[in-house]
Amino acid sequence: MPISSVAMSVEGVLQKYQPTVPIPVGVALYHSLATNFNILLYSEDEKKSLDYWLGIEALTKHAAVEYNEGPKRWEDSHIRKMVQLASLHNRGFHIDLVIDPDPTASVKMIESGYNVMTFTHAQYALPQWRPDYTEQRRPWKDFEDAAIKLAELRALDTRMKDQ
Repeated sequence: MPISSVAMSVEGVLQKYQPTVPIPVGVALYHSLATNFNILLYSEDEKKSLDYWLGIEALTKHAAVEYNEGPKRWEDSHIRKMVQLASLHNRGFHIDLVIDPDPTASVKMIESGYNVMTFTHAQYALPQWRPDYTEQRRPWKDFEDAAIKLAELRALDTRMKDQ
């Protein structure tokens, strides 16, 4: 059994948020790391539904799972993740690396002394591609103001004048 451990967030690394389908790159990362490290999972989900999903997807090589149950259930996600990592550490796992999709959570983990790899999938490259995105239309006045500003900048640009 490996001495070193890698903690992975289920949501955003192994599983898309909605619907709960696997992220192929994350699953490949899980299997690759499982050959040399203890894989530790932490999740927003409860035991029954998460164990079912992990079984269906044949993700069974992990050493431990921290579920979102008990007092952790109602905590802010960043606090919950830190409590879950501390719980894994208290169970005797030496966590060498944490893989999480949330940059804000990654900062808090780094501040707490963890090595962190922020898993940023290309599907989330633009805000409108994220599952939690809500479209906010810009007022027409913003477009008019931008067009006027560009016209002013073009008029002031000496490179645009005839020589």
